[in-house]
Amino acid sequence: MEPLGAPLQVIPFAKVYRPRACSVRTRCVVNYLDRTVGIAATSLTKDLGLSAAVMCIVFSAFSWTYTVSQIPAG
Repeated sequence: MEPLGAPLQVIPFAKVYRPRACSVRTRCVVNYLDRTVGIAATSLTKDLGLSAAVMCIVFSAFSWTYTVSQIPAG
């Protein structure tokens, strides 16, 4: 424990907020991909010849991965 008259240690702004900024950027990218994949579903089914059941599995895989990645992200 430091004495009452000890000077405070200054922590650089970027060192404190950089992990938060990276987390926010990652969430924005995943959110954008989530919206884009939903819109692109019709093109994906036509181009790749996927059935509705397979597209459900693709969306489930994306959603579960997104959910699991949110646990460590907070």
